[in-house]
Amino acid sequence: MFDQELSDRVCQGSADCVTSRLTHRIPMNYAALVTSAASPLAAVGLGWLLRRTRLFGTADGETAARFAVWVTLPSLILQTFNGLAPADIQLPVVLAALLLTAASSGLAWLCYGQRHPKERGLLVGSAAVGSSLPLAAYPLIASAFGTSGLRIALLVGVANSLAVWLAGGLLFATAGAAFPERYEHVDGGTYRGEWLGMLKQGHGVYTYPSGARYEGEWRSNLKEGRGVYRFPKGGLYEGEWRGGRMDGVGVRTFASGRVQSGVWRDGKLASELEEWQCALAVEGASEAAAVGGGSLPEAAQRLLADPSSWAYLAAAALVLTGRQLTPTLHLATSSLAAAHAPLALLALGMTLDELTAPQPHQFGDVGAVLALRLLPPLLLAATAAAALPRLLGWTAARALAVVGPLLVCAVAPVSPQALAYAHRFRLNESLAAAITYASMAAGLTLMPLLAIAAAASAVGGTVWPFQAAAGAAAVGVAGLAAAGALQATQQRQRKVRMRYSPAAAGAAAAAAPSPQAEAPAMPAAAAPVPADAGSGGQGSSDKSSSSSSSGGRRGEGAAGAPDEAAAAAAPNIEAAGQAPPRRRSAFSDVGPEQPPPAPQQPQAHGSCRLRSRLRWQQAPAAAGRRHVKRQAVRPSQQAAEPSQGAAAKPPWLGTTAQHCQEMVDRATSRNMMVKFMLEKMEQAGCGVGKDFVQIEHCDAEVGGGFRPPDGVIICHNHLASQEEINHALTHELVHAYDHCRAKNLDWSNCQHHACSEIRAAVLSGDCNFKQEMLRGNVAVRAQFQKCVRRRAELSVSMNPYCQGPRAAAAVDAVFEGCFADTQPFDRIP
Repeated sequence: MFDQELSDRVCQGSADCVTSRLTHRIPMNYAALVTSAASPLAAVGLGWLLRRTRLFGTADGETAARFAVWVTLPSLILQTFNGLAPADIQLPVVLAALLLTAASSGLAWLCYGQRHPKERGLLVGSAAVGSSLPLAAYPLIASAFGTSGLRIALLVGVANSLAVWLAGGLLFATAGAAFPERYEHVDGGTYRGEWLGMLKQGHGVYTYPSGARYEGEWRSNLKEGRGVYRFPKGGLYEGEWRGGRMDGVGVRTFASGRVQSGVWRDGKLASELEEWQCALAVEGASEAAAVGGGSLPEAAQRLLADPSSWAYLAAAALVLTGRQLTPTLHLATSSLAAAHAPLALLALGMTLDELTAPQPHQFGDVGAVLALRLLPPLLLAATAAAALPRLLGWTAARALAVVGPLLVCAVAPVSPQALAYAHRFRLNESLAAAITYASMAAGLTLMPLLAIAAAASAVGGTVWPFQAAAGAAAVGVAGLAAAGALQATQQRQRKVRMRYSPAAAGAAAAAAPSPQAEAPAMPAAAAPVPADAGSGGQGSSDKSSSSSSSGGRRGEGAAGAPDEAAAAAAPNIEAAGQAPPRRRSAFSDVGPEQPPPAPQQPQAHGSCRLRSRLRWQQAPAAAGRRHVKRQAVRPSQQAAEPSQGAAAKPPWLGTTAQHCQEMVDRATSRNMMVKFMLEKMEQAGCGVGKDFVQIEHCDAEVGGGFRPPDGVIICHNHLASQEEINHALTHELVHAYDHCRAKNLDWSNCQHHACSEIRAAVLSGDCNFKQEMLRGNVAVRAQFQKCVRRRAELSVSMNPYCQGPRAAAAVDAVFEGCFADTQPFDRIP
């Protein structure tokens, strides 16, 4: 069947192109082969172009992909198997696909069986989780091999569904439950989640004896942060919690369907908001509530929830009973099936920007997983293409009609479900995204090449072009895996040499200042800093910070009163014996440099806990401190602001370094703002390495900061949610971008500093409507501009060169020009 179909479609009925490759018709027919296999790539490129030009967004691509998987793919399955007899179903194809999955899984387990369970679950699961056949493989196979090839691919899809929902999920689950600890209370309630000593701390799930259930964040045995509470009689609350009660922005949905959304106080609705205004809080609560799910019944439940599973069951019933679709159903499914290929390819192109390229330290694991996924099918397919004609007496075209589509499916990109599993089991999402990226690049390269080779071999009546292509692909994959392993090994050795080299240790000891000469430790309050490069804290109160800098920090010391002891302990820069290093010239078009006054001892006042943005050679003890405001202060926390005279709140506990690193990895791999800024920094010539964002434990109540040339510092013990991490990174990356593009930027220049603070407040979302409303700042006109100006002045005033009226003057001097400077964005995001 494949011989005749391919001959009719490619050779236009001419037998010469099958028997001879020397006629004048062959180049034209091979060009048709290339066109039929490469045209799907053009559709993928069109989708990517639509996304890059912002005609469509990522949400549009995700919606299109969901529609393709849930609606058009089941229609395609029913249409393809409609009217077939049981003899037309080639069950050995399903068995071969299962064998390939088992081979990759077994080899991956042998390679990674001794690794840490979290690493093993991710790597083995990624090797066996199946492929993205609906979006990537089916359209290409239908274009290159026709209906018979598509039928083979859909049979492979049966095995692929088992690999995605059963094998992949169970192998990811070998990493262990996301929340392994379990405790049963005397009242019958059970808790499964994270602990800090004897206290519930972190993410967890508590099931009450009444049947109620809370899934989300905990702090000191109380519901704190974001989570979802399901009431025993129906209904739920999604949003923010404080002190064990609904407190903050959230949405309450009653069993009757009635919805209440707004700001909650002590379990009661204090002020109403539109549902869209609560979307971020609801999204964060849902994300915090996503837990575990690694048992066989749960995996089977996910398999049955997949619409394609029911489509396969319906198609099997039609084939076994010898019936066909009714005319009405046939008409409906035929139209949807015809739309699957263009819709899937456009959706694939529009979601390509969501992937993140592997970092150098990930090359080894990424290359090994690709080799485990691709080498077995490439080698087995090359062997089968040569063996089937000899063993079964098939022609080369008939053998390649089966082997070709099977191999194209086997080299398809990793299923996007791998990222979902990594998130569900709290694994390394950055590595999962890197594997998906590399697999997508390899799949989009190998699939059309192998499809062209298989179709060309069938036209030529010989299997050697296909064998050569498969062999070359296998060599290339093995070479990339070896290169990745070598790169990872060299990087580990380089890191070991940097950490343990005796020469380096001696040099560091010689360069270290003596204890007598070392400046006293910089306190959290009144620390002299040359420049404050801004903050990413969106939700924090202005009065609760000295600047608009990243990360975030809690309120001031007791009611914002002057901390005399801290002021007395602050080091004097002049006593260090050197003036701080300065960079000349102007920042963009800001204006001439101002000669700074001699640095003075800052007076302690209500705005305290500054951040040191530069590594001071004069005060090594101060170099390590990054002081920022507490981010995402809820309305109930406004009482902690100095102007209101409330007592200081207890320190924010934040989260663990590992959890913080996972949230940073998630932000750099999935958050569009963070990814966009990282990409623009690369384009500006400032490469961002794996250590650009560093996770540290900060003694002072700080969230992090930007410290050139090292990068961004995130204090894990003061940032607790994914939203805080996202906004902190976005804000700090604006400063990093300014530092990169303006090579002469001088942080001791008040106007330079003010310009960067203005841009960071504008571009990072610090002054959006939600955050200003939570701060209690609502104005009829120019609210956004007022917020930007206010936060920039607060931040610049913390610069020891710009205290007093100089901060406001600097902001006024550059406000119009810097407010309009939205680079690298084309407009205010």
